[in-house]
Amino acid sequence: MTLEVDLAPPGPITTSDTLAAQQRRPLRLAVVYDRLHRADTTGSHLDAALRAVGVDVVHYPPMAMGEAGLYFRGYGELPRDVDACLSIDDDLGYPTPELDCPSLYWCIDVHRMDRLLGSPMTRWDKLRGFDLALSAQRDRALELGIPWLPLAASPGLIRPLEGVEKRYDWCFVGNINTPARAAALEFLRARLPNCFVGQAWGEEMNRVYNQSHFILNVSHANDVNMRYFEAQASGTPLVTNRVGNGEDELFDHLLLYDDHAGLAALADDLLNYPQNAERIGRAQRGQLLERHSYEARARTVLQLLKDRFGVAA
Repeated sequence: MTLEVDLAPPGPITTSDTLAAQQRRPLRLAVVYDRLHRADTTGSHLDAALRAVGVDVVHYPPMAMGEAGLYFRGYGELPRDVDACLSIDDDLGYPTPELDCPSLYWCIDVHRMDRLLGSPMTRWDKLRGFDLALSAQRDRALELGIPWLPLAASPGLIRPLEGVEKRYDWCFVGNINTPARAAALEFLRARLPNCFVGQAWGEEMNRVYNQSHFILNVSHANDVNMRYFEAQASGTPLVTNRVGNGEDELFDHLLLYDDHAGLAALADDLLNYPQNAERIGRAQRGQLLERHSYEARARTVLQLLKDRFGVAA
């Protein structure tokens, strides 16, 4: 899903000969992101999805590990025979690749535009180096007049598990890094102490989600964050605070609260009527599968390349 913005396309970059050649082979796409700093990064999920829909992906890791830690290794080994280049925000500050092809940048942590790790570079700096930037959040997309490419989930990784018993009334998987988040967790834990609150990744996170009657999200900086997507992929119902940043455009079955009283009412309903909770969880996962997988995002990227630059898959 993208916002239609009033930007004139730059015109076809490829020639008719190049387009004809593309029809005889898969689109060859350089995808730039680091996974040394964090292995389970958004880039790795979109990379896998692009491959799954038939793209010839060339992953280029821009960072290397040395005695002093991570360092930028340059673009000397970045292949030049690619049709386009996609850089995916990995929170690290390093230069923009320079290639003679269309370049895209998926800016994810748009609430932290002034910060990138390991460099004085900001996301504002990075945006200027690409032919087209995409925002993971609707508000920043509207502000900048660029396409909105929301986050997503990998339904094969986060999924319902058969035979898993419910151990917790509710769970929150993540950092307690804001006062609003801490207050909501303290409030709900006082009412329903049988819960899981803490960190978990991969299969462990999926198991915690499946062991819970519902999943709580408390967004930071009005973000429709990763938890919106991963939690709903599990089939356990998600309860989240209302942020007014496009969540109602993305999802039809969210359980939204505006204050602690609303949170308490939703929690009581889910625990008192487990059949309804299961039905809502199935509906949430169904829409996630239909609209919000990384494969859906991969197809959006391909459509943008075709519409904006004439680069056809």
